[in-house]
Amino acid sequence: MQNYAYLSELTGQFSQTHQLPKGLVKIRRTLALVALTGTFWASSANAQTSTRSDSLRQVDLPGVVVTATRSARALERAPTPTQVVEGRDAVRVGALRISDVLGELASLQLTHGPFGTGLQLRGLDPAYTLILIDGHPVTARTGGTVDLERLPTDAIERIEIVKGPSSSLYGSEALAGVVNIITSAPPEGLSAAASFRGETHGTRQAGGRLGFGGEQVSGHVGLGRYTSDGYDLSAAPGATAPGFRDLSADARVEFEALHRWRLGVRGRVSDLEQRRGTAEGVEATDRLALELGVEASTRVGGVGIRANVLANRSGNDTALPTEDGPVLSDFALGYYRGETQANWTYGRSHLVMAGAGVVNESVSGSRISGDARQALLGYGFVQHEYAPAGALQTSLSLRLD
Repeated sequence: MQNYAYLSELTGQFSQTHQLPKGLVKIRRTLALVALTGTFWASSANAQTSTRSDSLRQVDLPGVVVTATRSARALERAPTPTQVVEGRDAVRVGALRISDVLGELASLQLTHGPFGTGLQLRGLDPAYTLILIDGHPVTARTGGTVDLERLPTDAIERIEIVKGPSSSLYGSEALAGVVNIITSAPPEGLSAAASFRGETHGTRQAGGRLGFGGEQVSGHVGLGRYTSDGYDLSAAPGATAPGFRDLSADARVEFEALHRWRLGVRGRVSDLEQRRGTAEGVEATDRLALELGVEASTRVGGVGIRANVLANRSGNDTALPTEDGPVLSDFALGYYRGETQANWTYGRSHLVMAGAGVVNESVSGSRISGDARQALLGYGFVQHEYAPAGALQTSLSLRLD
């Protein structure tokens, strides 16, 4: 009977290994381990490697996902239905945005409304589908929807789509499911990439990325610009798809710190300007989002520890045309979260995970009287995974908010 390899989160060590042939072998690992834990190190304790490719026998190990259970496991062993879209598939179909990629999947349904393009899973509203980038939530929602048109496909390693309730691990926003967009790590040394694409209706997309990779430090800086003149398919006032200009920039750096700590800092900023014609005039909207995150991971004895802090501030300013002139409307949302998580692997069949966090949210706007409204939320979760043998496995989780 074959035992397929999978990784315990934060350790990067094989807790079960595929039966390998005797002699020197080369193991090709297909992993998606950036999300939720920062950085992983993958190695094989018993298999030797060599640069002499003509003397090695290659063994392919199954792909690994991390979103369904917040721990790494083989795709076919994920307890919740999980679908994976590889980054190369997005390139093949010529997708510009995440919405273009997900729209190609027959099993998913996109919704198009005044607040953008959302994803509907299992018949529930897009507000109940959690969108993650490298395991961290995208909090810039408008009307409960994360606009997938604003998320580019640059440097996408893979997209993991978990269909089904995941609220015991991620909270009420994951009642329908979770979409985790995992970005690719930069290659060794310096690297640079640039792209430009033009389409009809004045649609243009340009972007560039500079990366650097090494054992001690790695990171990247990326810039993007996406514009369109929009188009109109009817004689009614207003365009079918209004024109817009979307600018974005992101950066990330990870490095080895003292005492076996791995630290990471990342940031993202985006600015969307949109003009929509109405019967009264032109409605102008400006949406700005700023995000900064810091994370750290280490291992103490047999316990892997991860901690992260996330700060996000987004705003929406709109000029509404009226007969008496434009009326200004503004809305601002603040999201601040701190979370820590510990994983303990014992034996060959047990993985215990526990975590806790605190979230502070604030909202203010011209339609909200008085000072900004704030809410403070604390939560905790615990999960036990047990895989005694073969295809039999259990996963029991509990969350308290």
